[in-house]
Amino acid sequence: MKFNYKGRVIRFQKGQSGFTMIELLATIGVILVLTAVGFGVYRFVNSGSRAVATESSLMTLLTNAREMKGLSSVYTGISAANLISLDKAPADMISGTGLVNRWGGAVTVSAASFGAGTDNALAITLDKVPTSECSSVISATAQAFQEITVGTTTVKDVPNGVEPTPALLAAGCGGATENLITFTSI
Repeated sequence: MKFNYKGRVIRFQKGQSGFTMIELLATIGVILVLTAVGFGVYRFVNSGSRAVATESSLMTLLTNAREMKGLSSVYTGISAANLISLDKAPADMISGTGLVNRWGGAVTVSAASFGAGTDNALAITLDKVPTSECSSVISATAQAFQEITVGTTTVKDVPNGVEPTPALLAAGCGGATENLITFTSI
């Protein structure tokens, strides 16, 4: 078989040929499958890193709020704006005069009442936490807080002996695509 290409004659020997359409389609299929798997792994790794970063930010907020409280027995007047103005808020959470989490949701910091006290606790609320990362964030930070609620579901309540179990986390975190989590500490 002969082909003429730019004035040159190209000859194929018997049995010599290029790739078949089936071989090309199979190669493209393998590339698509590997790309899909790679994207899934990337999303998983990225979501895990956001949960770890959120844990770090929550612990920074808690530590710095306790430091601001000092010897006082109450958190009266504490807010995200106060933490920001005193350079006590994590820099990666600051957005203007407020705080935002890794998923673009608002972060509020306020005094809360725990047990028989008034303003004797600190409440940190994270909005728009994805269902896929809700359990991870709670599990990673549960030791530092006395009470944790997801929406209206209490997943941890130390005075009443409620600890975050897989069933409670599934009930609290599984109700919506985005969750509102409130962490309370004395």
